[in-house]
Amino acid sequence: MELRLVELEDDSPLHSLYLKEGIELGNEPVLSDFIKVYALKRGEDYLAGAGLARRGGYLIIDAIAVDRDYQGQGLGRKLMKELLNYPREEDLYLVAQVPEFFRKFGFEGLDMGKCPKVFGCSHCDRQGVDCFPLCMVLRKNASMEES
Repeated sequence: MELRLVELEDDSPLHSLYLKEGIELGNEPVLSDFIKVYALKRGEDYLAGAGLARRGGYLIIDAIAVDRDYQGQGLGRKLMKELLNYPREEDLYLVAQVPEFFRKFGFEGLDMGKCPKVFGCSHCDRQGVDCFPLCMVLRKNASMEES
């Protein structure tokens, strides 16, 4: 069955995938205003999903996840390329569990103290205990092509 790229109104159809892949939901201090949400589907199954949103005045990658059975097949890369096609004139932020993936697209690490306080990590008691996220930024003048 063919893999299809679909655009969604919001990320609610992706919540079960996000939870399955360990992405926490509902702990953000500021709600997301989604700009673009993409998913890759095979039949009725969501295999990967990602969202671009505005949260508290910041442009962010709200979440990105690939079903573990399909990781390493370029699905995350395909979604990132779609999100990075969105025209922007400002920095783009995210919190990464797998920073090496995002570095391929020009993102650089930021000290969590300099990270916008719009991510759930900013007040999570798991941070530094059993969760070690890295805040990352793609500067507005950075190349948006995968290097």
